Amino acid sequence: MSFSRVGVDKTYLMAILVAVFVLNASIIAQTPMIFSSSPSINELNVETDVNITVTFDVDMDPSTINESTFVVYSKTFGLLSGVINYNPSTKTTTYDPNDNFKVGEIITVILTDSITSMGGTPIDHGYVWTFTVEVHGGTGIFMPADNSEYFGSGSSVSTGDVNQDKLPDIVFNVGLPYDEDYITVQYNNGSGSFPTGTTYPTIDFPWSVVLVDLDKTNGLDIAISNAGSRGASVILNNGDGTFGNSIYYPMINCEGLCYADLNGDSYYDLIFANVAYDKITVLVNGGDGTFNTRIEYETEVFPRSVCAADIDNDRDMDIVVVCHRSDNFQIFKNNGNGDLSLHLTIPTSFGPSFVTSADVDNDNDLDILTAQSAEGDISIYFNEGDGNLFTPQNISYDVSSGSIYIQPVDLEGDGDLDLVTANMSYNNVYTFYNDGVGSFLLDSAYSTGPIPFTISSCDLEDDGDMDFVVATYNIASANCVISILRNGVLYMCGDVNESGALDFQDLVYYVEYIFNGGSAPIDISKMDVDSSGDINVTDLVCLVNYLMKNGPEPNCN
Repeated sequence: MSFSRVGVDKTYLMAILVAVFVLNASIIAQTPMIFSSSPSINELNVETDVNITVTFDVDMDPSTINESTFVVYSKTFGLLSGVINYNPSTKTTTYDPNDNFKVGEIITVILTDSITSMGGTPIDHGYVWTFTVEVHGGTGIFMPADNSEYFGSGSSVSTGDVNQDKLPDIVFNVGLPYDEDYITVQYNNGSGSFPTGTTYPTIDFPWSVVLVDLDKTNGLDIAISNAGSRGASVILNNGDGTFGNSIYYPMINCEGLCYADLNGDSYYDLIFANVAYDKITVLVNGGDGTFNTRIEYETEVFPRSVCAADIDNDRDMDIVVVCHRSDNFQIFKNNGNGDLSLHLTIPTSFGPSFVTSADVDNDNDLDILTAQSAEGDISIYFNEGDGNLFTPQNISYDVSSGSIYIQPVDLEGDGDLDLVTANMSYNNVYTFYNDGVGSFLLDSAYSTGPIPFTISSCDLEDDGDMDFVVATYNIASANCVISILRNGVLYMCGDVNESGALDFQDLVYYVEYIFNGGSAPIDISKMDVDSSGDINVTDLVCLVNYLMKNGPEPNCN
């Protein structure tokens, strides 16, 4: 067999080679993107034993996906540990936590831009998103507050495991007018009580305090906004639940404080509301719990409260701030690299004092909630899905004057977020129950110490339901009160003092209510122990017969 030489157009051949080269180069240089993740952004009711998975759109270099670049935090327990694996056939990374997630926890997932494709191209920026773990129980009925007094006037409380014993502890501030500026740490004894504690000095009227892991070592640290001349301070954890000296960062008159990893480097930054200069200030974490870079953004008048939330579901954290004297809130969107820009300004009722975010209508995007202390209402602004449009008519619930704080939390274990609000005019907190789509029913009021100011929620007793802690701000007294309200009181006919048992104290409560005009119980139906439909002396006789003469059991049906 013989062959003959066939002529080839060299220009045509060169064009083919160039096209192949360009195609291969584009494949190599293609920026990796997240195709999907599970749990999804802002998902609620995630199972406690879930694994976290992230699927990419190109082949990834598994050596770049590790505990430094795939980071998971718990709000209450700080930096978590787990086993990370990559499956090249599905382009999926799996994070298997060493321990199950705790109920009600907000989990933050961070992927840094050190993660690269097989071609060496990094993801375009760090990605950050959150999800919320399911709650296993809870009646939504709370024991009367367990009140503890401390010298001074506290305004803020945070809960978290500071000594790494897998139990949430309590941290709160004490400040002016008694010139005893310090932070108090009270340690959980395993049963949800806090008999022992330590104080740490600080200065310049500490106003807000949060527990947050700032250096990825030694557990949760303490960040503080100070209303005096030194606007921010940080106290790092020694690893055993004791803390070092305060590190101060000069600012003036800071009230609101939140934290978020704004630039996706796996370290939390701090965001402050500066009421004196109408700004929010971002202190950028240097990767070791120090903050030497400051970025400021102008706001409207008197920014008082600030929160971080992924408003537009693009896996980076945006910032929302309420401006007390402008009667509005503002949304600053993140470009993914930590740079913020003003996105929306939305009017509120008169005098907003607090802002937070939560998915209250179960549609996987974060809504915005504000409290107006002067008007006495709380308002909900429903996110339409992309953070660009919120329902123009806010929904208000009148709780009288003094509404100062809102804590979204699943109180009943039914899969939706209920609300607990602090009312400083009436020295109580209110519970609102969600119908599943973001409509709320005012259910109960629970007494606290004087002037309740902030609320923190977690499972204090490790019993599967969500409890909460309230800090008071009693400037007229030399003592502040920390009130603990425990979830899970079962309905018991005749147990009018909500102690969990029928006893002589219930008889005293009946006598006070029937004969002396005493206060009604949280659930007044428990007083109708003879099922007559009326509450009178006959019910008292029925309960006496049961407790003292072995009479028939009370029946409230």
